[in-house]
Amino acid sequence: MKVKNYSKKLSFRKKRNSGKKVLKTIIFIIFVGILGFVGYSAAGPVIDFFAGNFSFNSSSEVIPPEDASVPSSQDDTSSTSESSEIEINNSEYNVFILPVKALESKSALEKALKKLNDENYQAAAVILKENKTGMLTYRSKNAYANERRAVDDNSMKLSTIYETIKNQGLYPIAKIYTFTDHIDDNNRDNVYVYSNGARWFASQRDNEKIWLNPYTAAARKYIADISKEISNAGFDTIIFDGVEFPTNLISDVHNNEDKLSAEEALSAAVEEAEKASKAKIIRTINASELLQKTSRRYGGNVFDIETENILLNFDDPILKLKRAQLRDLLSDIEYMETFIAVPDNSSGRKAAETAEQEGFSLIAKY
Repeated sequence: MKVKNYSKKLSFRKKRNSGKKVLKTIIFIIFVGILGFVGYSAAGPVIDFFAGNFSFNSSSEVIPPEDASVPSSQDDTSSTSESSEIEINNSEYNVFILPVKALESKSALEKALKKLNDENYQAAAVILKENKTGMLTYRSKNAYANERRAVDDNSMKLSTIYETIKNQGLYPIAKIYTFTDHIDDNNRDNVYVYSNGARWFASQRDNEKIWLNPYTAAARKYIADISKEISNAGFDTIIFDGVEFPTNLISDVHNNEDKLSAEEALSAAVEEAEKASKAKIIRTINASELLQKTSRRYGGNVFDIETENILLNFDDPILKLKRAQLRDLLSDIEYMETFIAVPDNSSGRKAAETAEQEGFSLIAKY
């Protein structure tokens, strides 16, 4: 998994930084030399100088977008942004992903946000496209979404959701489920089909019927258009979940007009959404897939996924690992600077503690 550049919108750092340790050693040697030349009387200003220049800012303040026009400096491998920054503090959870029911009304959303404020969260993520049902949880103007009846006319406007979060002093983040969308609208252009043109159904149970097909330009465009609509309302960070294939998909069911490989199709969906929306897309990966050599869900080796931003979801198989097993797994990917998400329960907190000890930044709780 190649994860190098991160948006300043959600900045973080790993605790263990060998380069920083080396730099500190060099600075210390120089400092001792300076003391030898200028004497003890000059030590105070020198100490202040070095302490000021080489301490990290641990502020947890949320800077509103309009106040963050001056780019900040980062490592050579990081990108800079003129948008607002959330400085991640590894000692606490910073983002909470709210349940769908928080968007039932403005008062319900305000109540949920007040609780996050009381618990010192920095950002609130709202689910704007539901898993499996495919329903949009806001009053979308997207023509195709309305055509396939994926919009509830009683839902709030996107601008209302965004402004309500912002007015509570929290950083607004969107989350959408992409291809795990089972709305059956009789459209063959964006779903899996057999070679004879018949549509493929994943299952008749639990409403799992069709899936949107990332091999098709139509399905990818639908996700990109929704992302653009969300971004236009002010959200500049969108968490993608469900960027995956059905695990029981058979090989001759594709509808792959662009002749893409599995990973190319999924990566194209993220890239096209980023291009259309200008938002930072964070792609969710279930951590348990790291235990497998090949992932049917993600179309190959998870470590080979090429994307700039990963949210590693600690799902049930990971939460059941013993601490030593989890530590061994995380050590295999310690070179990656990856966001972590954990459930809001005792198992999640224990796993989060282990991940934090391994140097990972913990950004999301759900």
